[in-house]
Amino acid sequence: MKHRSQTKPGPRLRSSPGTRQPRRSYPSFTNSNAFSRETMRLTLEDALKLTEARKKKIRDDWIRVMEMKINREKLAECYRTEGVNSYEQCAHLAQTVISQIPEGRIKGFRLISEKHKAES
Repeated sequence: MKHRSQTKPGPRLRSSPGTRQPRRSYPSFTNSNAFSRETMRLTLEDALKLTEARKKKIRDDWIRVMEMKINREKLAECYRTEGVNSYEQCAHLAQTVISQIPEGRIKGFRLISEKHKAES
């Protein structure tokens, strides 16, 4: 086995000592407007209301997602049982599933937080 000094040097991974690679710039959360002291002042009542509104929004979103899942399962069952007549017999279920697609995902509570910031 050769000693380290006897092997050929590999490619340099770093640039020459005189030049430096530019550092990545990450967003500064302490200086951004979203976290300024003026927008973060909440009373205890407001904070509790905001927390309850967030929980209710997420709960409602999950209920909508589960309703959509149940309707998709009903539609799949209808397609299996009706066979060749499924287009006529399952049209109402298909329309229900299609109408639920735009709102059938969880959006989270950001909209509530933005609305609260706009009010204050």
